[in-house]
Amino acid sequence: MIFHELATNAGKYGALSTPHGRVLVDWGVADQTAPKLKLSWRELDGPKVTPPDTRGFGSRLIERNIRHDLAGEIDLVYGKDGLIAELMVPLDRTPAL
Repeated sequence: MIFHELATNAGKYGALSTPHGRVLVDWGVADQTAPKLKLSWRELDGPKVTPPDTRGFGSRLIERNIRHDLAGEIDLVYGKDGLIAELMVPLDRTPAL
């Protein structure tokens, strides 16, 4: 759902709404002692983006899924070149004893 929302917004308002826009996705494992998935979504060559005045359904869904369902963190940057979303999600969800 998170990728769906990011892609939908990129298609409507961001980099994928222009002929030359593109999205770069990169991922890796960070913090080997407490492994976390680090995922970067970076939009390039699209229209200038600005932070939304209100948080819509998609923004709330993304934040709720990352923070509450996956116990992760998300940082959204509305840069002059496009949206940058940095996600960090723990890979080990077993409760500590």
